[in-house]
Amino acid sequence: MFLEKEDNLQEEEHEDDEGREFKTISIEESVKMRREQRKKEQKEFEDKLKVLKEKTDRLKKELGYE
Repeated sequence: MFLEKEDNLQEEEHEDDEGREFKTISIEESVKMRREQRKKEQKEFEDKLKVLKEKTDRLKKELGYE
């Protein structure tokens, strides 16, 4: 009985694997994709930082610190 359950489980796992397709990419492509992602994240960070700096400067002026 235990072996039957194990066999059924293995068959289900095998069937699950058949539906998946894995795309292989070269290391060069992977590096390019990561570099592009980092550039995008860095730009988003810098944009948010710029907004925060502008808000900080405005608040300093309003509160008389500058």
